[in-house]
Amino acid sequence: MAWSFFKKHDDSLITGPVLILDIRSSSVGGAIVEFSKHKSPVVIRTFREHYFFDSAIEPETFFGRAESALKTVLDTLLHKDAYNKSITSIEIFFGAPWYQSSIVNTKIEQTEPTECTAEFIENIIKKDTAGSEAENARLERELVSTLLNGYRIKNPIGKKATYFDFSFFTSIIAKESLDNFVKVVCKYVRTKTVHVHTHPYAMFKVLNEILHVPNHYSILDVSGEMLEISIIKDDHFHKIISIPFGSHHFVRAYAKLLTTDFKSAFIKLKNIVHADTDMNAKLNQGWFLKEVQADMVQAIQKVFAENKIELIPNVIFVTGDEEVKEIILYLLNQVEIYAGALKINRKPDLQFVASDILKDYCTQSSKNHPDHQLSAEATFVELLRVDKQKI
Repeated sequence: MAWSFFKKHDDSLITGPVLILDIRSSSVGGAIVEFSKHKSPVVIRTFREHYFFDSAIEPETFFGRAESALKTVLDTLLHKDAYNKSITSIEIFFGAPWYQSSIVNTKIEQTEPTECTAEFIENIIKKDTAGSEAENARLERELVSTLLNGYRIKNPIGKKATYFDFSFFTSIIAKESLDNFVKVVCKYVRTKTVHVHTHPYAMFKVLNEILHVPNHYSILDVSGEMLEISIIKDDHFHKIISIPFGSHHFVRAYAKLLTTDFKSAFIKLKNIVHADTDMNAKLNQGWFLKEVQADMVQAIQKVFAENKIELIPNVIFVTGDEEVKEIILYLLNQVEIYAGALKINRKPDLQFVASDILKDYCTQSSKNHPDHQLSAEATFVELLRVDKQKI
């Protein structure tokens, strides 16, 4: 299989070790992945560093915590190691709230049938995404849906029409944030080949190119401080929303229950969620989860009302923090969440993507420390886009 996120500009496949970084709202993960022709990628080493907030903080503090976590990840992955000299490229993936994304729709009518070429589409992208604010850097400008003369076409290149309806996924990030992150990374590795992506678009490509997904589905990306929901209808982005509610809300509520600090509660929570007992029993007969559940419903309902969202697809692919996977899936299966908040008319079809995909599409190196297995699953499955075409 060709891992097409990692192709050179001349479309030849990148081989050798690639440094993959995942920068989220409350953690930074990293991996060294070896790419070879005709072989599955091999995850050589992984590590994730969490950072915690007990209360609201200033943007400067938020960035400082993330930068410190990034340095810890790079020190762990590359310290006294030959890989920092042989990395072929750096792939950075950002989760909410580091970027802003939008769906840009463009409709064009021609008097005569016109051929759709790559240049034709590129000119539209440049026109529709021009004029972004000077302090922002463009991350992605990707065509995600095409209607030619009213008919949906997966590959419009070479086809003629008089009516064109394009949808583009676009994303931007603050230039200062991006420059600072890249500057830190480039101090550790020699390569200057850096590619930047966002979680929604990466996940969209993974699901469409790896799994046999339906035409309508939802993606729930759960990080420490954010819940990001991508609604996919007719194989393209319908809406993307961010909700200020993440897995760390579970930890804060649990710390309150135990009257302890965040870090102690986080460690204890990771240990007990994997115990072989009922979720309610292991978390004080459900009192703790009921409180979190009420907060989650309120946060989702508020954002759904603001964005006029009435119903989301029943099939849900969940990505995010593997350490609290059981709690996430437990909550999403509660009728108060899926019916009362997410507006799903029946119990959802849930798949936790990290667990379901990585083991089938990547090989874990024996060099991986067992403690880092969960980091690998939680971090990198959504980052690897797969072409079904053989090299």
